[in-house]
Amino acid sequence: MNILLKGYYGFGNFGDDLLMLISYRILKEKYPDSSITIFSNNTENIKEFRNKTDYNNYIFKIIGEKVPLIDWTVQAHFDLIFEGGGGTYFDSTNAGWLYCVRNRVINKLSFSTLKKIDTFLRTITNKKRRVSYDKRIALGIGIGPFNKSSKNYYSNLIDLSLLDFIMVRDKASFNFAEKLKTIKLGGDLAFFTHYWSDLFKETSSELKSIGFILKENTKINELGILKTALLLKKSGWDVHFFAFDEAADNQYINECKKYFKVETWLPHEISLKKYILQLQKCSILFTERAHGAIVGSVIGCVPYFISSSYKLNQILSFFNSTADKKNMVLKTSLDTNTVNNLYKELESRKLLLKIDVAHNNSLVSNSIKFVF
Repeated sequence: MNILLKGYYGFGNFGDDLLMLISYRILKEKYPDSSITIFSNNTENIKEFRNKTDYNNYIFKIIGEKVPLIDWTVQAHFDLIFEGGGGTYFDSTNAGWLYCVRNRVINKLSFSTLKKIDTFLRTITNKKRRVSYDKRIALGIGIGPFNKSSKNYYSNLIDLSLLDFIMVRDKASFNFAEKLKTIKLGGDLAFFTHYWSDLFKETSSELKSIGFILKENTKINELGILKTALLLKKSGWDVHFFAFDEAADNQYINECKKYFKVETWLPHEISLKKYILQLQKCSILFTERAHGAIVGSVIGCVPYFISSSYKLNQILSFFNSTADKKNMVLKTSLDTNTVNNLYKELESRKLLLKIDVAHNNSLVSNSIKFVF
């Protein structure tokens, strides 16, 4: 079988690189004799490309073998396209009022109607899809948010309508596309620990060790982060700062490194296992990234959301036991008293997280069984 593994791969984002490995291992287990090609659009063929040539070759290091890599310019046919996790269906940009009007019209149409319209337009314009396939499925994906005037709204809906099966990771994604008969609510693939348990230790940290996973242009002197981190360090806590995406988090990294070393995901230099073990040194994680909370909960750290966003609000639904008992979102500025009080709750929190992780593991596992 000839398979294309598709996602936001090869861009140096920790969460997506982990999802790529999990997806690859799923496919190798289910189709051991298959030939797998990985779609990675981080090449000279995109306008935003800022890396050195062959930057995405670190993919070979992560999966443990060399496979073909293709980008959007390649024309090919595959028996199966497998979209493995992540939020690839979204567009928050504002393209203007004309797109707003267009999108309002689109919202009145069913997915099947949109699919027929797209097929008709491609037929009369003789515009074939670059990549053809016999079957196409997506597991653990997130859908949205979309701006009312999103330019890519139409193309995203068409792609969703072409999927033979979709397992979405959260309720908001399910609600968005529930009219699709092919959709099922599951969870994030990172909860499926069977495919990456070799990357972390079974025992988690009980020490006074705290980690901050911040992103993009976050200013560490806001929300009390810097002041609290310095005071905690002075009082004997181990303090760690993490960046999951070197390119996207460049501004945060440059500001933070004036005070603390930033443990940055550098896929050419460090293995996934080594980086995850660095995270596992922390008993508590304050995170702005979704996979900071998901990965943290799986490896035994206790995560808290340090900010609120559309994506994090959806991820919060994964932690029903934990969130119902104790609020996981920090609503005030951080201070040392807050951290010390959270540390006192460490064991009770870990027990609740184990329940949530096991529940999400079961959801994803059952969804995968439904597909294969």
